[in-house]
Amino acid sequence: MRQPVSRGLRTRAIHGGIHVKRNRGATSIPLYYSSSFAFESAEDLAAAFEGRHPGYIYSRISNPTVQAFEQRIAAVEGGVGSFAATSGMAAIQALCTVLAETGSRVVFARSLFGGTVIYLREVAQRAGIHVDFVDMDDREALEQALDQGPRMLFLEALGNPRLDIPPFEEVAQLASARDVPVVIDATLMSPALFSAKECGAAVVMHSTTKLVTGNGTAIGGVVTDLGRFDWSRHCSPAIAREVDSVGPGYAFLAALRRVAGLSAGVTMSPFNAFLSALGLETLGIRAETQSRSAFELASYLSAHPGVSGVRYPGLESDPYHERARRYFHGGSGPMSGPMSGPMSGPLLTFTLPDRSAAFAAMNRLELALRATNLGDAKTLVIHPASTIFHDCSAEERDYSGVTEGLVRVSVGLENVEDIIGDFDQALADA
Repeated sequence: MRQPVSRGLRTRAIHGGIHVKRNRGATSIPLYYSSSFAFESAEDLAAAFEGRHPGYIYSRISNPTVQAFEQRIAAVEGGVGSFAATSGMAAIQALCTVLAETGSRVVFARSLFGGTVIYLREVAQRAGIHVDFVDMDDREALEQALDQGPRMLFLEALGNPRLDIPPFEEVAQLASARDVPVVIDATLMSPALFSAKECGAAVVMHSTTKLVTGNGTAIGGVVTDLGRFDWSRHCSPAIAREVDSVGPGYAFLAALRRVAGLSAGVTMSPFNAFLSALGLETLGIRAETQSRSAFELASYLSAHPGVSGVRYPGLESDPYHERARRYFHGGSGPMSGPMSGPMSGPLLTFTLPDRSAAFAAMNRLELALRATNLGDAKTLVIHPASTIFHDCSAEERDYSGVTEGLVRVSVGLENVEDIIGDFDQALADA
């Protein structure tokens, strides 16, 4: 009997979700832009609604293009299956809606993207979900929060923009002992550089708008069940219903499909799934190139006399360098030679004296664009204090390392000498 072949990430990112025979020989995922799908008989349609007949009913519930993208991302992550949502924030909302309800608790890392903090304050907490914000390096505080019986523990693989890295094994061990599923937002690293499954996560999510798509064209989010958690041990009513219906192995995904897709309507559009699937094909190469360029830019900025507080985990001087070496990886392994160190993604930050200096330098950039996305093919810069953290409290900004002089850079795919040259001329007066 022929044994299944274990294929590499780049191979899975290119071939996952493609069914050549089923799709009339098409070598790319076809775009099915249809709101609904016809059945041979009324009986077949009724059976499909009852889950007894395979097929697509309505694109808010499932669509061939969206499903192909979900299959591709699940293959890349080594997961049971995935649910693609309209955005990264919609993916977080889907998680909270399915795993928690009014009166329940969730634990979130203190180091979070500003948009996530605002969502929790403006939406989740107003819906009656109690949110505990915990420093993942504070073991005592984490144990106390986990002892309260939360529905999930949510943390980022790399804080945005704090660029901190949690102690994943310790966190996962503490959560597992209490039957709390660990959810990791790996948006900043992508599956090309970080394996949430190897770090003990039950679920991994991404804003696919960023590194997964990689070209700034499509908004999206995705949630993947990594097959590590027994959902029969979770007390969410939405999941308990699906455990009785489809069994614990697929209960979480079924609940996402029913509650977030069918009822809340946050399913990704076919066109955005099509663009995201195309982007995923080149993720491995892009992640490696951007990591190398980010390392070089960070090294240049570290030596610049007018710049202070450069943060990039790939630098040996970074406080999270050893964790980066432990958890982050690439298609060709760690960088060697003059660019030695772990591949740590495209994001770095540096600090200038104040907001006016930061704005002046940003305005002198000719190649890098002033924009809020990251993981794009183009180099992007943003001033977090006045943008993605402008609605956060002073305490929230302070914990995340957001100062008036902080500039966040998402390094793109341009020639690295051109990227460095652009920052060199922009910082000439710094």
